[in-house]
Amino acid sequence: MAYSTLFRKYISDIQDNLRPGNATEHTHRPAFKAFLESAYDDVIATNEPGRIECGAPDFSISKSAAPGQVTIGYIEAKDVGADLYAIERDSNRANPTTPNGNQLKRYRNALPNLILTNYTEFRWYVDGEFRMTAALAERG
Repeated sequence: MAYSTLFRKYISDIQDNLRPGNATEHTHRPAFKAFLESAYDDVIATNEPGRIECGAPDFSISKSAAPGQVTIGYIEAKDVGADLYAIERDSNRANPTTPNGNQLKRYRNALPNLILTNYTEFRWYVDGEFRMTAALAERG
């Protein structure tokens, strides 16, 4: 399936989830998992993987490798519309003032490959350093 078709389907799924007005961060996880696994060959997106030393990121991303799987990164999801820049800014403080800032600081310090998302914006960190941001849509 073409990427443009995958993106349109994913955004449509998010919009469908939002329409009733009672969606939470967790509502979008099935659509996100399907999107990730459809967009990339041989990728396994595990929702709610087992807890690791720094906490419990929402997704682990793995690829098949003999004899099993190798984790290539983690994703922490926030609700649609969450201000990811504000979370990042707080995580850069010596002592973050919000739970999300504290969490992101822990994850950035511990995880070599991390994405923070609100399901439409994606902020990528490698070895704790911000690399890039991408947005599929803006909430209007």
